[in-house]
Amino acid sequence: MKFEDLTVGELKKHAKGAIRGYTTMKKDMLVKQLKKQYKLKGGALVPKEKKEDRCWEGYEPVQGKEPYTKGSCQKETVGSGLEDSRRKLKEALLSHMQMLKSFQSRSSASPAPVEGGQLPCGITEKLKDLQMKGSGMAAPAPAPAPAPAPAPAPAPAPVTGSGFPWEDAPNFKGQFEKAGGASKFKDLGSFADQILSNKEKYQPKTVKRARFFKNVLQKKKSS
Repeated sequence: MKFEDLTVGELKKHAKGAIRGYTTMKKDMLVKQLKKQYKLKGGALVPKEKKEDRCWEGYEPVQGKEPYTKGSCQKETVGSGLEDSRRKLKEALLSHMQMLKSFQSRSSASPAPVEGGQLPCGITEKLKDLQMKGSGMAAPAPAPAPAPAPAPAPAPAPVTGSGFPWEDAPNFKGQFEKAGGASKFKDLGSFADQILSNKEKYQPKTVKRARFFKNVLQKKKSS
């Protein structure tokens, strides 16, 4: 006797406790789901023998060979596991869609279609991943992290004169003498006037000394 020879009621009786969601399945889907996992023997369900029950890890049954005989197992071929995963995923998808159609036909208010036409439960992503593995393509690498923002440029230093060699003198009078003294300037006052009229050319300490001479020392001498 084959599963196809049984009535829907008999199939559901066998599927009870063995197939999830069997109550909403039609006969063809019930037969398909039962045949995947069981075989009929004497009118009773007998679980199908799994390949790992008679083949070592890394090996798979050879079609047409009697189980437990020499040459009945062979090394798993590249892609066989992938094809098996694809088949199982497709079968799960068909089963889900069949259950959904059956529920819609029984429900008084049809549920809204899946948004965007996408398959539920991440099935679309799994199919894409399987397709990439089957074609030998590597999964796209994640995008590199953005480079850190450059550090802000330091604030520009205040503009000051590059200075002259004579500005290294320890005091204002020493600077006057090193700069040429009386042979170049009338006196310390004219030397100070020249510095203050072109402050951007001199170092801050020189400008400060010239201002102190004009505002303090020169006034004391004249008083």
